[in-house]
Order: sequence, then C-alpha cells, then structure tokens
Amino acid sequence: MVEEQRISGRHAWRGLDGPYAFVIPAIIIFGMFALYPILRSFYLSFFHYEFLRPEEMRWLGLGNYREILGDERIMGWPGLVRPEGPLSVWEIVFYPFVVLWLTVNSPGGAFWNTIRFTLMYVPPAIILPLILAVLVERAGRLSTLFRTLNFIPIVVSVAVISIIWMWIYHPEYGVANTLLRAFLGGEAGYTWLSDRSLAMPAIVIMAVWHGLGFNMLLYLVGLQRIPTEIAEAARVDGATGFKAFTTITLPLLKPTIFLVGLLAAIGALKVFGQMFIMTQGGPGDSTLSVVLYLYNVAFSYGRFRFGYASAIAWSLAAFIFLVTLVAFRLTRERR
Repeated sequence: MVEEQRISGRHAWRGLDGPYAFVIPAIIIFGMFALYPILRSFYLSFFHYEFLRPEEMRWLGLGNYREILGDERIMGWPGLVRPEGPLSVWEIVFYPFVVLWLTVNSPGGAFWNTIRFTLMYVPPAIILPLILAVLVERAGRLSTLFRTLNFIPIVVSVAVISIIWMWIYHPEYGVANTLLRAFLGGEAGYTWLSDRSLAMPAIVIMAVWHGLGFNMLLYLVGLQRIPTEIAEAARVDGATGFKAFTTITLPLLKPTIFLVGLLAAIGALKVFGQMFIMTQGGPGDSTLSVVLYLYNVAFSYGRFRFGYASAIAWSLAAFIFLVTLVAFRLTRERR
C-alpha cells in the first residue's frame, strides 16, 4: 500500500517535468511582488487605512471613492477659459481654437491636469514619429544610423532625461533660452518650469521627444509589412509621392497608428516621473497628475493614507480601461 502511494506520488509530480518546472518559480515571484499587492490595494480601497495607525482601520465601503468625487485637488476644472481684453484680428477669426487652447492649458485638479497632458501629448506622439519613420525609411544606407540615434533616448531612464531637460529649461543657462536670445536678441527667455502656463507644455515637449524613437520603430515595422507589390502597382498607376502616401501607405498603417495612439494615451494617463522630478506638481498644482497626487497621498503628506491612495489608483485603472474599451469599440465600428 505504501509502495502504491509512492508510485502515485511520482506520477503526480511527473506532470511538472519539463517547462512547468521552470514556470512555477516565475509564477510564485509574480504572485508575491505583483499579484498580491494588486489584490491588497483593491481590498484596502474600501477601508480607512493609514499606515502609521493600523489600529484605526475601519470599513468605509465606497467612502473613499465618494471622497474622490468631492476632492477639488483631483476633480477641479477651470471651465471654459475665454481670452481677456481687446482681441486681435487673428483671435477673432480663430476664436473657438483660442478658447480651446486656453482651456486645455489652464490648470485644474489632478484629473484635469492628466487629461490636459494627454490631449497635448497624444497628437504629436502620433504624427511626429510617423513623419520621422517615413524619412528614415527613405534614408537608404543611413537608415540604420538614424534609427539608432533616434532610439537612444528610450534606453535612458525618465529620471536622467528629466534632469537633462531641467538644465535645458534653466532660465539663465539653459539651451532653450540661449537659442531664444540668439534669434530674438536682448533678454528674451522664459521661466519654463516656474510659469503656470508654460510648465505643462514644457513637460509635454520633453515627453514627446523621449518617446519619439520607440513610436518611430513601431511605424517602421508597420511600413515594412506593407507589400512591395502594392507600392509598385501604385507607381504604375501614377500614384507617387504625397498622393501614394495618403492613398496607399496611410490606410494600410491604420492598425499601427491605432496602436501608437493607444499606447501614447495609456502612458500619458499614467504620467508620473517627469512631473515628480521636474516640477513636483507645481507651480500651484498646475502639473499635478493623478499618479503624482496618489503618491503624495500615500507617502508625502504625512498621514500615509493607503486606503484613499488605493481608491485613487483603482479609479484611474478603471478610467484607463474605459478609454481602451471605447477606442477598440470605435475602431471596430469603423471597420
């Protein structure tokens, strides 16, 4: 009987031979360092829980989520911002666009600031790498060199890139103001990261530059997947240059454009490192993102409100999931 149990035990473990034996340690590590914290944060989001006062932990239900809706530092919105004073001819002609830009560039709560960053970041993050990819593809023998040079910023951490750009934006010694003085003369220059109206666009410029190489590679992969027969047939039919790009290349790149746009939007909604290092959410909360506010609630405001911070994290995750779902639904309907 004992011998039969040993044999059956050997047969049970025999199924773990081969690839399963190598997967199990990774699953255990993933569960300890990823899955458990995720489930734990979801659990804590329904409690009043401060890390330094665990004995005061109590059930709130949806109380933390209701607090988010009433928190002005998250949900504050400036409303539609209209230009003041006498308007120039150009401001009158392009009045709707002026109102749109002033509204998008007006700071509010953390959620609105995150939406602002996303609206500013996603369009150039889609268009500029596409133009760059087309130029690199047509560079011939130099395409490999240009591809490598444009990809270098990706391998550098956000922290290092942010510090470099802080020096670029330095009011006195920065490259940005030095170039402005060279072209405009005099004492031209801006306090890029200290001005409420310039801090967010300045961070957006840095973020677009940092992600340019990665998005360019995605477009290059999409361009290489276009069959050469289609391009040759277009040339025979007289479609060359810009016409061939708009009628042949661009439609075939729609899946890649959707992928780049979706990844850019998800990354923008989770933005943290650039604002944490460059502005700490300032000036005056004008660059305070949801993730940065979450971090401050959990670690920087002295109370270590892990319950409320977990609720903010799960609310942001739900919003990102909703944005992704809507994007997939819209693209499916257009097909």
